[in-house]
Amino acid sequence: MSYRGVANMAFMLAMAANMGVETMVGSFRDTTDRWLTQRLAADIYVYPTNNSAVRMSRWLEAQPEVERVWWRWEEEIPTESGLMQVVSTGDSNGEMDALTVKIAVPNYWYHLHHSRSVMISESMALKRDLRPGDYVNLGAPLGKNWHVVGVYYDYGNPYDQVLLSQNRWLANLAGSGDVALGAVLNDKSQSLFVEQRLQSTFRLSSERIYDNTSIHNKAMTTFDRTFAIADTLGNITLVIAVFGIFFATIAGEITRQKHTSLCGAWCLRERISLNLAACNFWCLV
Repeated sequence: MSYRGVANMAFMLAMAANMGVETMVGSFRDTTDRWLTQRLAADIYVYPTNNSAVRMSRWLEAQPEVERVWWRWEEEIPTESGLMQVVSTGDSNGEMDALTVKIAVPNYWYHLHHSRSVMISESMALKRDLRPGDYVNLGAPLGKNWHVVGVYYDYGNPYDQVLLSQNRWLANLAGSGDVALGAVLNDKSQSLFVEQRLQSTFRLSSERIYDNTSIHNKAMTTFDRTFAIADTLGNITLVIAVFGIFFATIAGEITRQKHTSLCGAWCLRERISLNLAACNFWCLV
């Protein structure tokens, strides 16, 4: 192959690799964006102390802008296979819609709230080879024979995670763990005013209250920064391939000019000796 042919082949390979990486990152970004939109179902998220959670929940429920308040407890429990996160959920339709379910038994939401059942994260299901219908031992203080009724997506979580109903949490882990409140508003545009009143009433720091939009934007900004190197490498690859074509073209031209000059010198000698037919034949070759 000529220099230009090799360079063109390298350029096409760089283009294909760049398009493949862009497609992979773009599809992953779109999946993450849709997952965050579904999981962040509440409009305001508050992280109170355990002592102030009840008062704060009642205050939120009394506000005309607030439609409902969701409770979520979370506790990390050491197990033989590492830390396991145990979280709770209420039985509302909004909380059910916020759960990105991968696979589950029929009527999994009913079983979760009316029997000794749990849902587990995808990473935990893969690590422990569990599927809906199996029974799992969660160790102390939760005990054995918990029925797995579903598996849900939990991107980026390095720990095993188990989802319990609110009643099961209070029956097994009451008095422990951290609590978070999710406020669902009648009008999302009023979130800023509710946040300001909540902060002034309970003297909350900015690290303990977030709105849906800020969490979503921070997560996507972190994602874009993480994969910014992929765009940079793709651009560098394309620039190198373009320079390769440029220098290959120059090298080909230099080689052709050298061949032309040699042919011209040989033809001049042959013309002097009146061998015009040989000169024309070899110069065409």
